[in-house]
Amino acid sequence: MKQRRESQRNMCAELVAIRWTDLDGCQRTEPATLEDISENGVCLHLEHLIEPDTEVSIVYPNGVFQGTVKYCTYEEIGYFLGVAFEEGYRWTKTDFQPSHLLELPLPNITKFPIK
Repeated sequence: MKQRRESQRNMCAELVAIRWTDLDGCQRTEPATLEDISENGVCLHLEHLIEPDTEVSIVYPNGVFQGTVKYCTYEEIGYFLGVAFEEGYRWTKTDFQPSHLLELPLPNITKFPIK
C-alpha cells in the first residue's frame, strides 16, 4: 500500500515544467499542470509517462523543487504523477504560491507503512 502524505494537501492549478532523464538517457522537459501541492510533494498532470523512482526537477517561476516519482497513472486525459520532494526541499506559500490555490483541511486518514 502507498503511504499518504501526512501534511496538508492543497488543490491548485499552475503551469510548471518538469525535467528528467528518460530510460534512453535523454534529458527531457515537458510542461505539466500542478494539481495539488503539500509541504512534502506534488501531484502533476502531464502528457507522457515517467517511470516511478525517476528523479525529477519541477521548475516554477522563482525556483525548482527536486523530487522522486512515486507513482504515474494513466487517466483518459493524460498521466497523473505523484512526486515526493527530496530532503531539503519543502513547499511554503512564502516561496511559491500557485495562481489558483485552495487550502483544504487534511482528512483524518489511517497511515499505512510503505511496503
